[in-house]
Amino acid sequence: MLNSCKIKRIIACPFVCFVLISTPLISEAQPGDTLSVERVISLSVEEMLNVKVISASKRKEDPILAPASIYVITEKEIIQNGYYNLTELLEDIPGADIINPEFFAFGGQRGLLGNFSNTLLLINGREMQNLIAAETFISHQFATHNIKQVEVMNGPGSVLYGANALTGVINIILKDQDAEYEGLEYQFDFGTENTMAHSFVFRKKHEEFSLGGSFRYFESDMWDFTDFINDTNNYKQGFSQNAYVPDLDYHNKTMAIPISLNLAFKGFYIGTDMYFLKSGKGQEIIGLNYTSQYDLRDLKQFYAGYDFTLSEYLSGNAEFRYYNEIFHGREYKYNDSIYNELLRNGIITSAPLTDDEIFKYFMSVYSQESSSGSDRYYASITLNYLKNNRSLIGGYVFDQYDLLGLSISSTFLNPPFDETVDENNVMRRPFYKQTMNSLFLQYQEPFINDRLHLTLGARLDHHSIHDFIFTTRSGIVFLPGKRKSAIKFLFGQAFRQPTIFEQGAMQTKVNLEVKPTRINSYEISASHQPNQAVYGSITMFTNEVFNFIIPDNRSENLVIDQYRLMYGLEGIVKLKSDNFSANIAYTYIHPTKEEFDGTEYTGLGVYQNRASIGLNYFIKQLIHVNTQINYYDGVSAMHGNLSVPEVIDFDPYIKANLTVSTRELPLYTSSLKVMFTIKNITGGKHYQPNIRFTGAKQFLQPGRQFITRLIVKI
Repeated sequence: MLNSCKIKRIIACPFVCFVLISTPLISEAQPGDTLSVERVISLSVEEMLNVKVISASKRKEDPILAPASIYVITEKEIIQNGYYNLTELLEDIPGADIINPEFFAFGGQRGLLGNFSNTLLLINGREMQNLIAAETFISHQFATHNIKQVEVMNGPGSVLYGANALTGVINIILKDQDAEYEGLEYQFDFGTENTMAHSFVFRKKHEEFSLGGSFRYFESDMWDFTDFINDTNNYKQGFSQNAYVPDLDYHNKTMAIPISLNLAFKGFYIGTDMYFLKSGKGQEIIGLNYTSQYDLRDLKQFYAGYDFTLSEYLSGNAEFRYYNEIFHGREYKYNDSIYNELLRNGIITSAPLTDDEIFKYFMSVYSQESSSGSDRYYASITLNYLKNNRSLIGGYVFDQYDLLGLSISSTFLNPPFDETVDENNVMRRPFYKQTMNSLFLQYQEPFINDRLHLTLGARLDHHSIHDFIFTTRSGIVFLPGKRKSAIKFLFGQAFRQPTIFEQGAMQTKVNLEVKPTRINSYEISASHQPNQAVYGSITMFTNEVFNFIIPDNRSENLVIDQYRLMYGLEGIVKLKSDNFSANIAYTYIHPTKEEFDGTEYTGLGVYQNRASIGLNYFIKQLIHVNTQINYYDGVSAMHGNLSVPEVIDFDPYIKANLTVSTRELPLYTSSLKVMFTIKNITGGKHYQPNIRFTGAKQFLQPGRQFITRLIVKI
């Protein structure tokens, strides 16, 4: 068993010591010394960090000047680190926590955890949350085959992006929409659990015309948790045993089809980003039949716009987006009252239940399959004034959701859907249609010979239910010397609007008085690049959260409103030499006091310490070896079954992945790259808390897995 305090020292001490001593050691090295920069550097950290980000200010800028804590993962780093999908990438981002039930990623940023609805997910700056619950819903539809860059901004983002950018923004920049990319790529994946995928990415340019797109077909049986779901102590503790069904078969076959297509000509552009995702329910829901459970998501976004120039210094953009979403699924959840009534009436005689009885009496279908789907209409116009590094960006946004609820049935596999707008129709009540009109403005200007960069921004949203919501941001970036160093002082506000479920969509009681969650965030950060070999940054933050919305499944209340004060620290270090590179990320969250069942606890369900280490080594410039090591601190969390009023403890653990890849090998007029990844090298057994309280006590993580990728570039 790992000792928590000992592991914390092992992880924290090297990080702190490195930040304190590496700068003077390396910057003062002489040509003959072991640490000589001239002797060991071929590809510099400066090259690796010489990227532009757009998420922090809605314009391209140097990350060191961005008025935000922003972490960038480039395509090169995605390949080197062996990231297969967005979930794996986010595990190595400071401040981000990922809880994996093998369905979709739970978690969040900076200790505000749940279904990830406090983070805004973007593709090329356009939102890709699911419509009905505003969740990021990160699963296998966000693979890395078509990613040029991922920008993760920790901290409020509502001034530029509006609702739901409460704790941060994840912006995925696609290759097929990148003006600098041209070519054709094919990727074939195969691995354990019958995993297989085919991916295509292309972009063709001719004068002012360009056409790009991406298509991927992914399928996998996923990890087999058959033994775990039959474990009455570690999985379904507290679950009624009246109808216990022995030897359940686990089934979680997953299929994902993401599609991107875009066309541009002389400033005009049209395109679409969409995905079709079907899977089992993973470990999230305790079921009586896993083989027949499923969840299907079908989300489409279509956009059209125009980039225009009004003068030498003034440019703009006008864009319209339309979203459509349909989803449905099936569960087999045990219900004590149903079982006891069937037993009393002699309809069933005794446990265990038969397959026919499970299907007939315990099936629950949630569906929009027979509906037109939820719609969203979005229109914006943005103006950007830029002269001598002085920037003024502002705009207007119209945003309307026309959502549908769910048809619930225990008898129909495809239940009928009533789209009549009516107060008593839970499928489409009047408040399911919500409109927001927004104005935003942000001013940026450098002072004192570009040593001081000021950012001031504000946004006014008028919501059809919540009236006016005003948010602001401000930032000062100070460059103290000639080297690439910066000190940032940041303040930001943001909000997350309640979902229709939190307002009582599927309940008899509707509560439209639920207020949006608000946050005030304060940050101080310092970054330093002493030379071309080393880069490091560290950020301290404090968050004041108001009206934090928590679904309360233990009572008739729809939500509980809470005030939370949270603070912490996050940092990252990157190193680069001739054949070796490394990255170290660390996050500390100060535990928040919380009362549960009459007892006060600190930091329930939140990892106090999280760390990741990535090590890369090139063998004769031909073979690249990478290992990604993730450390999860010990944590106390509420039992995932709320009928068990208990706090359980999770041991700290370390998980490591290994990737071996070749350089791009000539193949006729093309090139071939081969990658081989082992996930969870040791095959260790690790558990994570069920922070959404969906019934399962906890979530077991997959064991050792293998994946091979063949990448052909034409």
